[in-house]
Amino acid sequence: MTTPVHQRGVSVPVEMATDAFAHTRVSSVMETEPQTIPPHVTVQALANRIGAHDPTVSHHQALILADESRIPSGIITRRDLLEALAAGRGSLPVAEVTSRTLHTAFPDEEVSAVLARMFRHHIGRLPVVSRESPSRLVGYLGRSAILTAQLQRHAEERDREPGWLHPHARKAHSNLKPNSP
Repeated sequence: MTTPVHQRGVSVPVEMATDAFAHTRVSSVMETEPQTIPPHVTVQALANRIGAHDPTVSHHQALILADESRIPSGIITRRDLLEALAAGRGSLPVAEVTSRTLHTAFPDEEVSAVLARMFRHHIGRLPVVSRESPSRLVGYLGRSAILTAQLQRHAEERDREPGWLHPHARKAHSNLKPNSP
């Protein structure tokens, strides 16, 4: 059935694969206890903590800025820090060297929609906020978490539960001898 289409130069996939990102919710791959930093911390102080391998700030390439109530106000990347330091802005609060627009995700969104938003805005990580209360931080979603969705889907396809079509089940079924009269 695909030969005429293929002869016209249209590529026809042989295998139908599922899109892991379209079938995975953000809540299943996000980090649920995101580390935050106060927006008033200086660029130099944060850079010093990262340089000293402080585990509370060294785990990710970006950190969420949030006040005492954990209301997110921004996100700062290591690149933001390096650029600020190179420009001699180390004494400024981190809130002044981050982008002004804070893009977020919701836990119930499909990863594919969030991934499209990340590509559109050229960002690699997002704070995850509650849909009911968008000022309430509930998670952190980075590229590695998104790749986890793909790995989970591959593992599910690879490790399917044995059934009638499973090779071991077919072999066992073929070894059964018919009942003799």
